[in-house]
Amino acid sequence: MPATYLLAWFSFRSRLIGVLCAALMVVSPFGVFLAQEARHYTLAILLVIASLCCFVLSVWALRQRAAPSW
Repeated sequence: MPATYLLAWFSFRSRLIGVLCAALMVVSPFGVFLAQEARHYTLAILLVIASLCCFVLSVWALRQRAAPSW
C-alpha cells in the first residue's frame, strides 16, 4: 500500500490521488488475492512499482528538459 501511494504521488503530485490509489489497491479483488494466497509475488510487485516510479521520474525530468539523475 505505501508503494502504491508513492507511485501515485510521484505520478500526479497529489496526496488525495495517492490516498485514493492506495485505497483502491487495498480493496481490489486482485490485491486481496495477492495478500492472501500469493505472498511470493510481493517482491515482484514491489519491483514493478519501483520501476514505474523510476519511469515517472525520468519522464518528469525529460519534460523539464533536464537529464535524468541516477
